[in-house]
Amino acid sequence: MSALSIAHSASPALLEALTSSLDLSVVLQRSLLALDREMMERCGSRFPAEGAFVNFYQAEEKVVLFLAHATRTEARLEETMVRVGPETLKHRVSVSRKIRVARTLDDDPFTKGVAPKLFPAMKSFIMMKLSIEEKRIGIVCFWSSRENAFEALHADLIEGASTLFALNAGFALSNALAERNTRLKSEMKSLESTLLSTKEAPLAMLVANTPSMKGIEEQIRLAARFEENLLITGESGTGKEVVAQTVHALSKRARYPFVRVNCASIPENLIESELFGHEQGAFTSASKRRSGLFEAADGGTIFLDEIGELPLALQAKFLHVLQNHTIRRVGGSAEIPVDVRVIAATNRDLEALVRAHRFRLDLFYRLNVIPIRLAPLRNRPEDLLPLSRLFIDRCVKAYGLTETPELTDEAMAEAALKPWPGNVRELKNVIARTVMLYPRRIERLAYAPDDEMTLSSAQESQPPSQELRSDDSQDSDGHFVSRIPGDRLPSFETMEREYFNAAIKAAGGKISGPGSASAITGIHPNTLRSKLRRLGFERYRSS
Repeated sequence: MSALSIAHSASPALLEALTSSLDLSVVLQRSLLALDREMMERCGSRFPAEGAFVNFYQAEEKVVLFLAHATRTEARLEETMVRVGPETLKHRVSVSRKIRVARTLDDDPFTKGVAPKLFPAMKSFIMMKLSIEEKRIGIVCFWSSRENAFEALHADLIEGASTLFALNAGFALSNALAERNTRLKSEMKSLESTLLSTKEAPLAMLVANTPSMKGIEEQIRLAARFEENLLITGESGTGKEVVAQTVHALSKRARYPFVRVNCASIPENLIESELFGHEQGAFTSASKRRSGLFEAADGGTIFLDEIGELPLALQAKFLHVLQNHTIRRVGGSAEIPVDVRVIAATNRDLEALVRAHRFRLDLFYRLNVIPIRLAPLRNRPEDLLPLSRLFIDRCVKAYGLTETPELTDEAMAEAALKPWPGNVRELKNVIARTVMLYPRRIERLAYAPDDEMTLSSAQESQPPSQELRSDDSQDSDGHFVSRIPGDRLPSFETMEREYFNAAIKAAGGKISGPGSASAITGIHPNTLRSKLRRLGFERYRSS
């Protein structure tokens, strides 16, 4: 198109806007205002767009790079990449037309899968292809929050400016894009190299000398091949997070984020915002829009630890995410697509929680597509020695030791008699303490800093007991009283309950405030309440 034809098809005001700055966000803003003036002269109404943005599709990395955005009152340069998932990518088509009108987002599934993540109010748009010498360099998009906002008249209005817009964009951003692309490629290659060298490394944590653990390795490899939801169960400390990380590292999502969420540690009134994000003004402290952890995990894996602590009210919303692969921010109305693989874990009996109407049956079935059950360490004594050697080697490297301490048979024989209620996590911590104390020869493990027995081994000298029953009562002062009859050593959960029972009793039943159980244990009141609910404590004072 010649300069003369541009001049005839684009208004002087729009031409001036396009040539007034090399800041693309400023150009977008001034173009919106110029289009308003042109529309007012032609038909007495404003141009229907509420905002405009420029983006570029990076085919090699399968990301859309947003470079600038503007409204009539705000102009800003963007530094935002949005990954394009396989479901969205399959809708990408080669657009031959310079101008394209989409009356709804359904008219363009590719844009629908990308743009609403940044502009959730977007419902319709006009897209202008930016090309220089037949080479496509990106698009400029004018969008509206109303469906059917744009017509052929609006397309005609901006068509004449497309070439000049492309020239401006190319001149202002070509160098920056080239530099960014070089950096991105370098980072991608570095990441790929790291992944290739460490891809099998997580499997080292899964020492498998027992038949049950060898079966776990096969289950992990199988789970990594498929995109189905995964539920990992087992006692605390058995390595559920390690299994989740291993599945992620062996999967095709390995180059994308692995986001861990502890459902028990987030206060109930904040967990929805943490998971799904919120819009500006959604609640008192929401001073700006914030993306949630599901958006942060886009393209990768989200690991929901202690899924059994998820509040019932949120379980329905979580089920919606699993079914539709979309999230809705708190205070928002737009459905934002997310491409996330969900791995959940719990040390609770979810089926029992379902029977008690504390966990949704339909959610349980959605999560339990690929189940993995981890055995406690006391049931796999064959793994004690290789695990201990693994942790010793890591400690030697971490502490900068020149030689590896000798691990005696006597130390392992003693360790085999321990119940290990904290499982692999407890063993790892004991080994770390031992290597610090005995860097040359280990004749016994250091179960406590002063070489005395830990809580777990100390229990061996106490009367035999069993897990707390659901009929635990309170004494005359209103304190919790544990009744532990039986003929076997307590589980780790039992000892947790005893510990918190003692803390509550010492605090006079107070959970928060000075002298409370929260102050005694050093645990945040909201986290403590969640733990107490999980352990079956139903009655306590808040302050």
